[in-house]
Amino acid sequence: MGGDITFRNVSGDVKGSTMGGDVKYIGKGSKPAKNSGREVRISTMGGEIKVDDAPAGANVSTMGGDIKIGSAGRFVKAKTMGGDIEVKKVDGGFKLSTMGGDVTANMIGNPDEGERDIDISSMGGDINVTVPPGLSMSFHLKLTYTKRSSGVYKIISDFPVKMEESEEWDYDDGSPRKYIFGTGEVNGGKFRVKIETINGNIVIRKGR
Repeated sequence: MGGDITFRNVSGDVKGSTMGGDVKYIGKGSKPAKNSGREVRISTMGGEIKVDDAPAGANVSTMGGDIKIGSAGRFVKAKTMGGDIEVKKVDGGFKLSTMGGDVTANMIGNPDEGERDIDISSMGGDINVTVPPGLSMSFHLKLTYTKRSSGVYKIISDFPVKMEESEEWDYDDGSPRKYIFGTGEVNGGKFRVKIETINGNIVIRKGR
């Protein structure tokens, strides 16, 4: 109900949950973990989540803390109500959501294998994504900035993206705001890349 959980040198599937503590899943170093094909699934009501390695994917959530994924296969689903999300390497697609923090994610592997849709949202932070150069993508980008914000926010992409910015302030959704939309297709537009943030930059980089 209110403590930390640590998994270390585990072979197999794990599910962990706590009402108010950090959760760490520490891998087996250089030895590959034996896994029956199920994802690492972790949840906490108020703490940080760290996963070293999730070869069959990761599905994690916290009500208030950072999420850090070292390496994952197939997919990553991560949600926090108040913290940053960092995914160092994932050989597949990802769905990441934070109510107030930055998001950094790096997709690796063969862009023609597996499901590689991207869905990222932040209510207040920068989003940085790196993808393989040959990934087939359809961009659906939305950057919202409020009238009282102190920064100048942009969509920056190594890939061709058509930009369109609203001319009038929108007063229908709380603080007055404007929008920058980014659309376009690359390499055939197979996988959907949906990214949204408020008062933050969207950066899409081409991996090696």
